[in-house]
Parts: sequence; structure tokens; C-alpha cells
Amino acid sequence: MGRCAILPKLPIGHSLCYVNARETGAKFTVAIERVSLGLTVVPMNKKFRRQSGCQASAHERIIPTTSKTYERFLFDEFFADPRPDVILVFGNAHERMPLRQLVPLIDVFAGLVDRYIRPPTRLIWFSRFAEDVRRKPKRWRRMRYEYGNMTRLQWLDAANRIMYNRTRRRFVDSNSLLMFPDLLQMSEPILDDFNLDGVHMKGEWYLHVMSYILQSLCYTGA
Repeated sequence: MGRCAILPKLPIGHSLCYVNARETGAKFTVAIERVSLGLTVVPMNKKFRRQSGCQASAHERIIPTTSKTYERFLFDEFFADPRPDVILVFGNAHERMPLRQLVPLIDVFAGLVDRYIRPPTRLIWFSRFAEDVRRKPKRWRRMRYEYGNMTRLQWLDAANRIMYNRTRRRFVDSNSLLMFPDLLQMSEPILDDFNLDGVHMKGEWYLHVMSYILQSLCYTGA
């Protein structure tokens, strides 16, 4: 049948590429689809709800989505047909709200995972990785978090702990959620060598992370 869902042009970043594994001796092709959002849960306003939904062909009208957040639209509609084998969710690097405001966002997102992610699709939820404030612009180097009581690394660590504590039972009880890789611990010791601009890491680091994940999936037979 094929996918019958379309994304609005904004505020979602979207790209699709294919990786041919035959060069390494394997006999398969991997489709990699990237969708980026600015926050853990983003409400969808009426304008974008009209632009998002199902359009069977370019000549037919759009049937608007009924989803009220972009995350529900992605899980329930955009990735519903065909369903991906694996969904990788990275903790958002743009958030800096008080931690008590992060808790309900994590709960809402986890509830969407519970409702819409079903086998054979598997979901891997990555923690936030470390940032190097020394490489940030001056105003961001001076920034303090949690009402002035935390550095950026302290906030990231606390946010990761909240994410894990609110979702950890799902990793034990669910066949859909596989891992919660701690990217902060994988990135903090090597910021001098692999951090680019204070937030983003060099491409080699991401390749190492993805290699680790793919090897883990293949080893466990997932």
C-alpha cells in the first residue's frame, strides 16, 4: 500500500537516504530516515494540522491529521505504513527548562511509545550527550540552569536520570524497547578531541555510536 502520510515543511526537519551494504559483503540495503524536532513534545497548531495527514496522491486533497502533537503524528501516522524495523530517539539538546517541567514531557512521550510502538518495530532511546561549554559563545558559557544551581553538564546528567527513571520499567517489561545507551558517559571523557562547537560532536563519534548500536542489535538477534 505504501505510506499515506505527509509531513509539514516546518518545524520538522526530514531527510531520507539509502545505504547499500553490499560493499561490505552483506546482501541488504538500509533505508535511513531522519526526523528532527526542537523539543521532546511539540504541540501541533491548526495550520500544520491542516498541512499534515494522508494524501494518497499528489492530485488528491490532504485528509488532515487528528494528532495534536508532532510525536503522535510521527508514531501513529507517518511511520505506520510501512513500519520501521528500528526507531532511534535521541535526547533533545535544545531543552533547558527546569527539570520539574521536563518530567511531564517525558511521561507524555513515553505514553506515546507505549501506545503506538509495537513489534516488530523496536525503539532505542538515547540519553543526551555531553556538551563542551568552553567552545560555546560567551553568553552560553556563562549560562546556569535549574534556577542558577547547575552547570550544563550537571543539568544534562540530571535530565538523563529523569528520562531513565521515568521509563526504566519499559526496558525490562517490553519487547519493543531495547536499550537506553548513556551517551553522556560515552562523550564527556573525549570532548577535547571530538566536540566541534560546544554542542555537536564530530562525525567520527556518531559513526562509532551507530556502529556500537548496530553490532548490539545484530549480536542479540534483534
